[in-house]
Amino acid sequence: MPLPVWLCVAVFVVFLGSVLWLCFSLSRFFEDAPLPPDTRVQGPVALGEPLGFRPVEDTVPGACEAPGGAPAGGRDGGAGRSCTADGGSTCVTVSGSGGLDVRSVAAVGVLDRTAEGQGWIVEVTLRGEDADRFSGLTGRLAERPEPKNGVAVVLGDRLIAHPAVAERLTNPTVQIAVGLGRAEARGLAESLGAR
Repeated sequence: MPLPVWLCVAVFVVFLGSVLWLCFSLSRFFEDAPLPPDTRVQGPVALGEPLGFRPVEDTVPGACEAPGGAPAGGRDGGAGRSCTADGGSTCVTVSGSGGLDVRSVAAVGVLDRTAEGQGWIVEVTLRGEDADRFSGLTGRLAERPEPKNGVAVVLGDRLIAHPAVAERLTNPTVQIAVGLGRAEARGLAESLGAR
């Protein structure tokens, strides 16, 4: 005895609904899932915005102020520019010359170092000439007094970090941000082209 058409349609609709719900649930699971402990996207990886490495000229506590007392957003200002570090803890003035802009990298890495107390780390591996230029920049900065021995890592208008440089760095793999949370590391890595 054949099943009524309406019963076949109802079974099909329930089956299709279950499949769609499962797909939606899995997509949310993978979207919210933590990044694997060591993830590297091999390149070359074209960056959406140039990644800048700039000599630090000065640092002062607190957020930068634009003319009129408003917080500065990090725009060019004459010979250099001032950028407020994330969290508003430091105003960093960077040089308008002598830096390096990187438009593509050999790899983008996201490392989970929470077990060691370092949080999540985002690193990039520079390519050929950019790696050589970065090494030269860090060699020059290492000879300068504090705070002028710092290198500002800038993505677009955002100041990512401004570590002090103690010696010339020759390794093409550079940690550009440390001590991040998982979501911050994911966001930064994705803005650099890691998917």
